[in-house]
Amino acid sequence: MRKVSILIIIVAMMVLLVTAQSAQADILRGSSVFTDMSVIINHNGSNSSVYLSPMRVTNMTTNQPQFITFCGDPSVSTSSSFNGATGQEFGYFNLFSSSLTLYTAQQKTRINDLFRYAYATAYDLNGNVINVENARALQLVLWEVLGETSGTYNIQGGTFRVTTALSTSLLNTVNNWFGALQGTITWASLGLTAYNDYDMTVYVPAGGTLAGQTMISITAPTSSVPEPSSLLFFGLGTLAVAPFFRKRKK
Repeated sequence: MRKVSILIIIVAMMVLLVTAQSAQADILRGSSVFTDMSVIINHNGSNSSVYLSPMRVTNMTTNQPQFITFCGDPSVSTSSSFNGATGQEFGYFNLFSSSLTLYTAQQKTRINDLFRYAYATAYDLNGNVINVENARALQLVLWEVLGETSGTYNIQGGTFRVTTALSTSLLNTVNNWFGALQGTITWASLGLTAYNDYDMTVYVPAGGTLAGQTMISITAPTSSVPEPSSLLFFGLGTLAVAPFFRKRKK
């Protein structure tokens, strides 16, 4: 009976740990925007003028160095507090967290594939642009993945589209990446190789999407901190071997 009680306590503690980690929040402040090409987009019938560039962000909670975030919804503006001195509170989630319900499973998979294959063609690991056209294409394809509801990607048509004229080379890159995401061509045929060591984080305003813009960041892992599920299995494993150590002590 005592062993069962201990097991229940440990499992409960691990569940609380997992819950706590999925509900984390930070105060973020927009620091600067890479001023780049602006385009007119039409999302669900509404026009907006937006830049095809990510934003540098300061994490006021952790005081970590500035990092770049990609706009998740160009039809929503950043809030005044996010751009001000106090910053704005954001919940943050790993892209594949079950707690992140903002995106569908297909959207998550395609966001993951897009960054794994295309990010390194546009940026270095410090977030510096190494290919301007690919950087523009990356943002356009991300918006299409998140904003198009017709089921077919077309940057110049559908529920999400760009009405500004784009160069032929930029359109070709965008369409090639659409094809790779939808399986009509392969990434290998484009000469692209996947990088598997990226961490993708989605930042959602504490008040929901109506409180400001959602953002996506990508970083290379800097530590080997175990995932919550790994911690759970570790705790259960430790409990499993504990009786053997007690017997040996006797």
